Amino acid sequence: MAFLRLMTGCLLALSLVVWMAGCGSDDEASPDGDQVQPDGDGETSPDGDEPDGDDPDGDQTDGDGEDDEPEIRLVDLVNPFIGSGGLGFGIGSGTPGIKTPFGLVLVAPDTTGEFGAPPFYHCSGYYSEDEYIVGFSQVHLYGVGAQDLGNILFMPDNGPLDVIDGYEDTYRKLKIEGSEFAKPGYYTVGLESDITVELTATTRAGYHRYTFAEDLAQGFVLIDLNHHVATDSDDTEDAEIEIVPADQVVKGRVLQQGGFTGRYGGLDIYFYARFDKPIESYGTWKDNISTDGQTSESGDPIGAYIGFDLADGATVEAQVGISFISIEQAKLNLETEMPDWGFESVRQQTEDAWEDELSVVRFEGGTDDQRAIMATALYHAFMMPDIFTDANGQYLGFDGQVHTAEDFVYYTDFSMWDTYRTEHPFLSLVKPERSRDMMISLVTMMEQGGYLPKWPMGKGYSNCMVGSPADIVIADAYLKGVRGFDVEAAYASMKEVATAPVPSEHAYGGRGGIDEYVANGYVSMERSGGSVARTMEFAVADNAIAQLATVLGYDTDAAAFIEQSRNYRNLWLDDDQFFVGRHADGSFVEDYNSTTWEDFYTEGNAWQYLWLAPHDPEGLIELFGSAESMKSKLETFFEEEKKEFDEGAWGGYLPPTYYWHGNEPDIHAAYLFLEVGRPDLTHKWVRWIEDSLYKNAPDGIAGNDDCGTLSSWYVFSSMGLFPNAGMDWYWIGAPLFTRVEVQLADGVLVIEAPEASEDNLYVQSVTFNDEPLTEPRLEHARIAEGGVLRFEMGPEPSDWGRPTR
Repeated sequence: MAFLRLMTGCLLALSLVVWMAGCGSDDEASPDGDQVQPDGDGETSPDGDEPDGDDPDGDQTDGDGEDDEPEIRLVDLVNPFIGSGGLGFGIGSGTPGIKTPFGLVLVAPDTTGEFGAPPFYHCSGYYSEDEYIVGFSQVHLYGVGAQDLGNILFMPDNGPLDVIDGYEDTYRKLKIEGSEFAKPGYYTVGLESDITVELTATTRAGYHRYTFAEDLAQGFVLIDLNHHVATDSDDTEDAEIEIVPADQVVKGRVLQQGGFTGRYGGLDIYFYARFDKPIESYGTWKDNISTDGQTSESGDPIGAYIGFDLADGATVEAQVGISFISIEQAKLNLETEMPDWGFESVRQQTEDAWEDELSVVRFEGGTDDQRAIMATALYHAFMMPDIFTDANGQYLGFDGQVHTAEDFVYYTDFSMWDTYRTEHPFLSLVKPERSRDMMISLVTMMEQGGYLPKWPMGKGYSNCMVGSPADIVIADAYLKGVRGFDVEAAYASMKEVATAPVPSEHAYGGRGGIDEYVANGYVSMERSGGSVARTMEFAVADNAIAQLATVLGYDTDAAAFIEQSRNYRNLWLDDDQFFVGRHADGSFVEDYNSTTWEDFYTEGNAWQYLWLAPHDPEGLIELFGSAESMKSKLETFFEEEKKEFDEGAWGGYLPPTYYWHGNEPDIHAAYLFLEVGRPDLTHKWVRWIEDSLYKNAPDGIAGNDDCGTLSSWYVFSSMGLFPNAGMDWYWIGAPLFTRVEVQLADGVLVIEAPEASEDNLYVQSVTFNDEPLTEPRLEHARIAEGGVLRFEMGPEPSDWGRPTR
């Protein structure tokens, strides 16, 4: 990476674009990168008010004539622009676009800068520092580090175009400075063409409202089926579009082959759009040639434009149903969820759905910015995975066939290498009914595709990243009480993949190098890139399988997998105190740099992979020789990163050398201080991360949120709890807020820390239901029915939580 330190600005952006064009499979190291946000003041509205001036809360009285303090709505705290900017390895890949919780559509603005849209800066289609808006497309991924989707783009315009020659020179429009506003369920922006765009959505349909200039005779809407987020590649093909003027309808389909979908041959995306005004003029284009009056076109690149008479009003509304099965299903989705016209009613419905979803966690205390970050983190934690069932329960399975989900909702788009660590444990805690459906979905993918996936996207295996993270996701959910799915079938698949190779011709990549791992206790450098990452991720998954086997009564299996989960120790280089690559003959690599990315890691270096054994902290301490030795190196890890951060040594352009919160393998590291007898250092460094690496601004996350992973880290840490994925307990940290109420399936968990403040960050004592807790762990079973977890906080470290060992 040394040569990268010479690069800045466009040269760095270009290198990132080339390097991060997609994420690696289990057969190659992968740049899924985890980055975040641009500059900004954190405001979601230029004047702090909603555009229509409405107060969604209103004033409330109790009937005695005295005004009561209105309950704060969480949706009013959310800043959807958090995570939508950043630089280099600090790119957030967020978007202020609109979806319902876990919705199938994410209708959002797609942007570009004056000189184009570097793909890695536009994985969600949006980058907050861009001056131009290209249009508004219907489907996006949130917070990922690879380019896919961004399809079915709509763009209002003041006139038809004779030749479509790429958005760079034709229909992109400058944003009017200060005109953007967003909150859950609503987005609006003003364009230089004197057009105001407003967006809302239901689960499977987007709703657009365009307001043209009052004196304009005609308004137009362009529909581009060639557009997608990776604007410098040819990801779309085989599209078709049809205009039905008499019905005020445009419908069509496009085959998307992006960074994920292209790995299994592409994903067909269907749409059915209707407009609230008669279509007065229309045409199509293909290969940059437009044809007035033509109602259909096929091939690629293609699109259409339609014109409206504005004599009876300057507003045009469009409702766009989406399906991954057929145009008919897209129409069904639209007619089911938007039977009538009424933008404001749909907007309110979606806002209320978000308020209901977010309200499972309510909190008090903290600063204004901390409350905004917390509310937004909750919002982002409920963005993905994505619902893949249509309104009638039909979905496209991993076998390429249409199925009907019975008594569950089918989800896809699971970024499990990331989300197994925080987001899925969070969903199992607060949304067990959704978690249950997600587990059914993963098992269904196995039944239809052959194996549990690792990064399923759309209808197929993307094989992105290393390991077998579905093992951890499913085991963790079951250990946390999620039931109602075929855990025996899931366990059988886990065991098969964890002990033997998957057939080479299969679409699923399996655990690359598993035969070596089982026979020799590690994956060798000769066998594959990322050999250290593979070995360590396999070990974490093996522990999860062992925990599940124990609960299911397979004691012999449990013992075997516990032993296998210790394989990571075989890569320990005692003289250096790092896990490093090892050759097939048993020798260790002789020349490596602990602070740079080596081929035997995946997105990281020796320092960042040093801590990837959360399942075996006792074993990690043993390797270091003592708890004090491990504590000392862990302190160096954080102190050196703070020094880098304070000096602005990386500034987002380059990955941190030491603690890298913007990527996943070490995001639990601050909690390992608990295991070496220094809870105060966990309190100190978790607070540093919360205060330094999260902001109420577009660059407010330290890396790709990866479908809610970093957001879920913030939610858990702010509550004073943190999951050790694949285990049935939580680490006890230090709360950020004075009071948090967590709605569980069978009760309410109340977390009280009345003295918590900027200065009072150290835990003095902890009780649960008035019973003192002396160890910094809390079993899930103890809190499953709710209770009161109370922290006494102070400005200085205490002896609380220091182990007796």
